[in-house]
Amino acid sequence: MRRRTCAVLMLLFAFFIGSQGTAEKMLTLTFAGDCTLGGEEQTRKNADSFDSLAAREGYGYFFENFRELFSGDDCTVVNCDGVLADSEAGAAKSKGFRFRGPEAFAQIFREGSVEAVSLGNYHSGDYGGPGLESTRHALESEGIGWAREKDFWFFEKDGIRVAFVSVDYGIFQRSRFILRDRLLQMRADGEIQAAVVLAHQGKEYSPVHNAAQNQYAEFFITEAGADLVVMTFPHVVQGIRILNSRSVFYSLGNFVCGGSNRIHRTEQTNSLYSLAVQTRLFFTNEGEYKGQQTVLYPAWASGEERKNNYQPIRLTADQAVPVLEAMQRDTAWTLPAIQTDRNGYACVILDYLPAEEKTAGETGTEGVPEAAPAKPDRNRP
Repeated sequence: MRRRTCAVLMLLFAFFIGSQGTAEKMLTLTFAGDCTLGGEEQTRKNADSFDSLAAREGYGYFFENFRELFSGDDCTVVNCDGVLADSEAGAAKSKGFRFRGPEAFAQIFREGSVEAVSLGNYHSGDYGGPGLESTRHALESEGIGWAREKDFWFFEKDGIRVAFVSVDYGIFQRSRFILRDRLLQMRADGEIQAAVVLAHQGKEYSPVHNAAQNQYAEFFITEAGADLVVMTFPHVVQGIRILNSRSVFYSLGNFVCGGSNRIHRTEQTNSLYSLAVQTRLFFTNEGEYKGQQTVLYPAWASGEERKNNYQPIRLTADQAVPVLEAMQRDTAWTLPAIQTDRNGYACVILDYLPAEEKTAGETGTEGVPEAAPAKPDRNRP
């Protein structure tokens, strides 16, 4: 069969959906991984720090290579893995790493066409209550939405309303049943037509997901009725699971990561590898959820292979091979082949997942995920 581009296939798929009358409305949601806009206090003035690069290159530099992709969707969401504050007030000095950028750095999200961020993570508390409040204020000042624990963020288009829920270990332990009940009630009352969970969980630099990540996925999809679970924290790319015909992405890796100018490598993992995922959710005119389809966009978290320049880049098909291999190592079914879009960049089209059916990709086994305690361990930036 002749090779086709991602763009052509997606247009054909959209035509098929429309011609079959199975779905009349579609939302396109894009996700990327950990974004730390700033760094540690002691490195802030270094010539190669995130802050120094922002001063030299401008705020549009960091998301420049993904602006076209992000601006072409309905909504882009990333994990804001740090604090936006103009002072060190509230610094949690017991923490090994504290990441902060000035409030003005919220403009970086806006210029990158990011609509919302997740704040349910382990660095949003680096500067205590004052830092978290400052971060919220900075985001809101730039029109950037945010979600954390009981503060859901909602996106609405054409009468379709999606709830975004953001959790980390502490939030999951104390609030998961409250969050579950609220999601189920909102769905029953017709207040939302879909739900996305942004979860911060896993083991740093592990090539495979662990039991705690499975627990999060299974709870939110099977008990809370979520339609998509997107995870961050491990700082490397991990695999995909299909559960009840819904997608689980165990780790998207780093994206714009100002916390360190180093690329962390082991024999099994590479923090250079990153991933953006774009999921289309389909609905009837009455708002009934009909299914989803995702396109993967392999990336590097830095335009330089040996040192972090804080600017993720799109990849050619050849460059994308090791990224997909890292994902395949943690995925129980065979991922589709790499294709290219109209610009020659790599993409991978996953199968359409109808709401009522399981797909051939769901084998009922997760391989042998690494056993790990539920509480994530953080020992590196």
